[in-house]
Amino acid sequence: MEFINSISEELSNNKEFMDWTNIEHGEGISLPQYIEGAVEIGKILNHTVIAVLTGNIASLVDDIVSYALAAKHCKAECKRLSEQFKIARDSAKELLEQLEESPKEIENKNFSSALKAFAIVLEDGRAVVKQHAEAKYGLKIFFAKKFAAEFQDIEDRLDQACNRLNFAINIRHFVDSQYAEEVQKAWHEEDKIAFAELNTMVKESLKEIRNYKLLTTPPIELGTRISLKEFSDIQQFKTDRLFTANYNITDSDGHTKLIKVVIKVTMARETVADDLTKFSLEVAYLRKLVSCPNIINLIGVTNVRGNLSLALEYCENGDLRNFIASGKLKGDWGKKRGIALGLAQGLAFLHKAGILHKYLNSANVLLDGHFQAKIANFRRSRWINTGSLGVVDSFEEQIRWTAPERLGDDVSTFTEECDIYSFGIVFYEIICGELPWDGLNLSDVYKVRNEGKELLLPSHIPPSMSTIYTNSTNKIPSQRFKTGDIIHHLESIRPEDLEGAIQFNGGNREIVNDIITEEKNNFLKPTSVRYLSISDVSDEEDIGNSPKEILEIAEKHHQLRDFVKARSEYERIKDDFPHALFRLGEYYYFAKGVKENIPLAIKYFEQAIKGGDGDAMDMMGYLYLTGKGQQKDRVKAVKFFTQAVEKGVPHGMYHLGVCYFKGLGGLKIDMEESKKLMVKAASLGNEEARNFAHQQQWI
Repeated sequence: MEFINSISEELSNNKEFMDWTNIEHGEGISLPQYIEGAVEIGKILNHTVIAVLTGNIASLVDDIVSYALAAKHCKAECKRLSEQFKIARDSAKELLEQLEESPKEIENKNFSSALKAFAIVLEDGRAVVKQHAEAKYGLKIFFAKKFAAEFQDIEDRLDQACNRLNFAINIRHFVDSQYAEEVQKAWHEEDKIAFAELNTMVKESLKEIRNYKLLTTPPIELGTRISLKEFSDIQQFKTDRLFTANYNITDSDGHTKLIKVVIKVTMARETVADDLTKFSLEVAYLRKLVSCPNIINLIGVTNVRGNLSLALEYCENGDLRNFIASGKLKGDWGKKRGIALGLAQGLAFLHKAGILHKYLNSANVLLDGHFQAKIANFRRSRWINTGSLGVVDSFEEQIRWTAPERLGDDVSTFTEECDIYSFGIVFYEIICGELPWDGLNLSDVYKVRNEGKELLLPSHIPPSMSTIYTNSTNKIPSQRFKTGDIIHHLESIRPEDLEGAIQFNGGNREIVNDIITEEKNNFLKPTSVRYLSISDVSDEEDIGNSPKEILEIAEKHHQLRDFVKARSEYERIKDDFPHALFRLGEYYYFAKGVKENIPLAIKYFEQAIKGGDGDAMDMMGYLYLTGKGQQKDRVKAVKFFTQAVEKGVPHGMYHLGVCYFKGLGGLKIDMEESKKLMVKAASLGNEEARNFAHQQQWI
């Protein structure tokens, strides 16, 4: 509202405008009156978002933490809408400038354009309601169809309000009419009634959400029920909620054997419906994952002092965090690799089963007698695409392993990539032998991470290992390794790749050779070759290779995401190929296999552009568009995107298409040009353009 008032003041102080509208200076019609409907819609829109979100969450989890998450999320959305309003404000400023040059010209063109900007903001606001209340949080999944119908009524109300704004766009009809004030007053009174009805609708819907009961309750399946009397030799283990015990099981051949189990006592009471539901969810996860050797095995369910409890397989070597702290893993690179591989395979199985762990850290990874990694603790996990925020317990405790995109306002977002990042930090613990951010308390960790600081590996870590860590913890979620990439790299590591990292004190070469031989015996042979083989780009190929051959080798390393080796090769040919300069800039900018150095990255981009590299032109446009590394300048951004398009760069086509779609950098909004660029980029394999074009129903 503040910026609207400021624009109104500018218009009121503009003599040409006041003369043109035949209104005396400082009196009569002001801009806020013309768009008061828009302002009111904005207020109701914010109320709708908050009401729907908090109502939805309260019905699902009934937890105060979730209210806080919803508030943060809504704050982020309001911030984004504020950016859209700034665009509208810029349009109004252009109106003032053109009004000074030609007062009559504004009557036919620019005034309506300025108000159309506000209409676009409202359209965007309606999309926010629909996207975040219906699609993202899955109201149609969790609530009855009746509510979905009422939600559509809210949408219809917003439609009506937007139509009224569009009616007000042709502002000169009001100005020219001698009945302007009467028409305006009538319009305003009608909308006050409409907005009051909309507000009532929201309140009624909110009330219905909170009082709504699910029509059907999912069946509670707790698996094998075991009486506490069936366990023997029960002993307290570590805490008063963990016990070890012996239990007789019958295998598939009908033979009975005595095994050791851990009884994990939860706070859930079987007589409390909500406790039973949450407990059964963890059981459901474990039952679905029973066939994976890298997931803790559920033996059955029992009851301890009235509390529901899990009987789980006993892992002799305890949790990974304590095992690392004991120093037993130090220098044993074969064992480190094996544990990491098992953990990656377990995470891959989870994701394939449609489950996100959400709380992956070294304390939730157990090691059996053969040092096989087993993922445990699923009480905070959730199914993929359920639409639920879920309960975020002890978020602060997980901060050391939390993906950077979850540290901002939108902490509710959780994807497979977040689990991958957590894996990367656990991998850091495995190869470095220390707790992430060791020595810092949780508040200090939160502070340094919010400053954008990330963990750096020591220089002695083998490149084959550092590649996995770097690509699992990439700041950009879409550029992180998939579980398949991680498994492939771990399977492809050869013992000689780790030779330089084996630490020993004194001795001679024969001792080292004995250790290497032992390591070779510990390694599994790669079970499959999913991508390029590491042997395809062996170091022996470097001898006598031409610059073009070195470029091919570098590109292969890049495809394998081995950015350390790729950077080494690109350095050798940076004077021969502009694209090598672009790659070096990319690595330093995104911290791929090297410490972030944005000034050096920009220097490489500039050199690559001078050499005519289209990818570098697109990247420079991105920097100017976002203001990340360069002062924000959308005109320059459009210039570089245009150059990239001329070079046939698909990503440049996508970026320029966005600029035409939003009217950025001095471009007029041109849907046809945007469509042409997006469809072309999509046909060339650009995934972002394909998704964008699909959303707009262009393809």
